[in-house]
Amino acid sequence: MSSIYHISLTKEEGQVVTLEEYKDKVLLVVNVPVNTGSTAQHKKLEQLYANYKDMGFEILAVQTDEFDIKLFGDKHQFSFPLFQATRVRGEGQHELYKILTTDAPDSFGTFYSQAKRAFIKRGLDVGHDNDVMWNFEKFLINKQGVVVKRFAPEIHPDDSRLIEVLDKEIGNISSLSA
Repeated sequence: MSSIYHISLTKEEGQVVTLEEYKDKVLLVVNVPVNTGSTAQHKKLEQLYANYKDMGFEILAVQTDEFDIKLFGDKHQFSFPLFQATRVRGEGQHELYKILTTDAPDSFGTFYSQAKRAFIKRGLDVGHDNDVMWNFEKFLINKQGVVVKRFAPEIHPDDSRLIEVLDKEIGNISSLSA
């Protein structure tokens, strides 16, 4: 397992930052579509961030245009860091996603993600079995910069299984005992 702190990303405004800036925080790295209107997942990410940002938690939204999705409406404004379009799979994959998908090759998810990976392994679909499958795939990173868990796109930010792992990593005892 590799730490991600040596990796650099470019914020939407053009500022290059190393992920060491987020050292000692629990991170949720999520790939989001470029220039999209607000979706249910956006809203749930915003609520998750509002609930946990004061507990040493940060969401890093990495834009990608690899999934050819067109959403309409005003561009969603993020209250957490948004990074410029990045390759999350295939040739030219960004170093961050190479580490994330290698260290967490299997996502916790529903039937779709599991079936897609099985088809790829059997040569019935294109790609690699550890590829990011779609927008809103989520990687939870611990305070040491190491991937703890990967969640399929179908697992929304308010899913109790994601919240349980997040609470454990943050050390949110009050939520765990509730």
